[in-house]
Amino acid sequence: MATTSQWFAQAGGNLIARLWTPQDMRVILMKATYTPDVDAATASDRLIAAQLSRFVAGQPLENKLWRTDDGGGSWRRLTAAGLPGGAPVLGVRWLDPLRGLAATSGPAPALYLTEDGGETWRSSLTAVSPLPATRSLLVWPLRLPGHLLAWLTAIPQEQARAGSAFAGSSPGFDLSTFVETSVDGGATWGPPIAGPHLRTASLGPPAVDPAGRLLLLDGRRLWVSVDGGGTWTARVIQVPAGETPDSLLEAVGGALFASAVSDTPPAAEPRLVDRLLRSTDGGVHWESVPLPSGS
Repeated sequence: MATTSQWFAQAGGNLIARLWTPQDMRVILMKATYTPDVDAATASDRLIAAQLSRFVAGQPLENKLWRTDDGGGSWRRLTAAGLPGGAPVLGVRWLDPLRGLAATSGPAPALYLTEDGGETWRSSLTAVSPLPATRSLLVWPLRLPGHLLAWLTAIPQEQARAGSAFAGSSPGFDLSTFVETSVDGGATWGPPIAGPHLRTASLGPPAVDPAGRLLLLDGRRLWVSVDGGGTWTARVIQVPAGETPDSLLEAVGGALFASAVSDTPPAAEPRLVDRLLRSTDGGVHWESVPLPSGS
């Protein structure tokens, strides 16, 4: 099988290495979908690859998923029956080796549940904004001790029609956030609870640290919830000069990782996510992580 490669981080971000993938997956989103407490022997090797769906006039969008259980040594194309056409998969959150939740985008963002390792899927939650004159933008599954959370975001209808930039020099989205709770593995969900109101160009969900806290970046502020999204507090953070935090990516061991954009390009040019930041003190101070250059 012909292969290509993707960059990925391991060892707490201290090592950036190549992950070899099938050639026809050259345009993909790599989503780490393991949780270390599920299956310690194989958890670090389990990944899902979702091909980026590209719109072609007259042709339906098709979700393509692959799975590896050996760190990329081999890949298997999943049937993925039950996932909707026209709604690209953003990522998958595994609950155990067989059960996982896939987040899809589109006009009606939704979560889909698999109980057979990704071969078949059924609807778990369709995101509906509880606020009038707003449109649901994203729903993402999070795992906390003893239960699941669905992170929902919504924007005003007029802003959705205007199509604000996802990242760049624009002021970003007027974003309302909510959480819903499931105590039965995603079979049912509770009512939405309001979270922080953000003005941001980032659409990323919160990260969950080893203490079970929800952590959310909003520019140079860090929002923290210690009660599963019921209440939030904000604190100012310190980042390297010339870099603006974009989205909190992951909490790994004692470190937090975030994407960022460089402030160096001229204001007239789009600002793209091109930096990786790391914090080892709970998100107060951040440092740059060197990234690989070239192919």
